Amino acid sequence: MKRLLLPLLAALTLPTAVNAKLVYLECYFPENKGRQPFYVELTLQEEQGRVTTLYKKTGATRTYPGTNGKTIQKSLFNSQKILFYDEFKENTLFKYELNRTNGKISIKYFSGGTDFGDCKKVKKTKTMF
Repeated sequence: MKRLLLPLLAALTLPTAVNAKLVYLECYFPENKGRQPFYVELTLQEEQGRVTTLYKKTGATRTYPGTNGKTIQKSLFNSQKILFYDEFKENTLFKYELNRTNGKISIKYFSGGTDFGDCKKVKKTKTMF
């Protein structure tokens, strides 16, 4: 009975959920070869290895890792950079690479093009709901 009681009390008194620290970035990609400039908001959850993108102009969001039909999103955090990308039938459709030291970001497309931008930390405004 003692063996069951102590772990049960510990489980009830210790917090079960970890308060994950979120980092918010706003990334700006300037005009490139006739393409309009655009902004992408990134939400980083390093403890879970998760990145969420929000394209400001269209409102399109995507979470890495995740799935979107037959497309698989993957992410990788290391000390120098954060990689996250879409894969379809073992082909990388596009890959984001975020440099952790200087905030430079690139998007490499399957078609061969690359967009370069800069990210900066922002404070997320609190909303009522």
